[in-house]
Amino acid sequence: MHGILNKLGLNGVSETFEREKITPDIVSKLSAHEMEMLGISNRNDMMRLRIECNKHGCFQPSKDASLCGAPKFNIPKIVLENLVENGFKIIDIARLLAVSERTVYRRMMRYGLTKQSFSTLTDDNRDGHVTEVIKEFPFCGENMIMQLLRQKGINIQRYRLRESIQILNPKGISERKRGRLHSRVYEDAGPNHLWHIQTINSSAGDLLLLEE
Repeated sequence: MHGILNKLGLNGVSETFEREKITPDIVSKLSAHEMEMLGISNRNDMMRLRIECNKHGCFQPSKDASLCGAPKFNIPKIVLENLVENGFKIIDIARLLAVSERTVYRRMMRYGLTKQSFSTLTDDNRDGHVTEVIKEFPFCGENMIMQLLRQKGINIQRYRLRESIQILNPKGISERKRGRLHSRVYEDAGPNHLWHIQTINSSAGDLLLLEE
């Protein structure tokens, strides 16, 4: 791995890759966020690294047991979405993930992903549209902002939207993180002695969960 990073001029992150035990076959299965955590934030560097690591061979992803049919390859949505957004062709995605093109198409269909064109906006124009949405809906998260932009006919990559939100609304990000629900631990006298009621308000409607 050190030789590959050195060849691409990324030797500055060699220590991190070595510490995290990142091998060439793992690189193609990392999301953009995971790459950033390893110290590679440039999209072109991510693409060059994936392509170079693919030359050294890669292993198929693990399979998840299924209640019906054969076990299915475990390909996270965020990894596949990142490869699609970065312009990789289906045949190249299949090679990077060491699966067939049909498997890639099936996962894209399951996750609702398509090879679509994105709006060609400058960073300033992008930030202007995102600012308008944030002003109108200050508590919206990344997914909701993306949907609101699409309603206006604006379709941008998730990583570009995330960059914009981090610049324009860092306070909102920290507030949403603090507001996340955490699992609670209770001690009770016996079965049915205590019930925990949890409500989730989503766009699909209100969901009420009763937990014993």
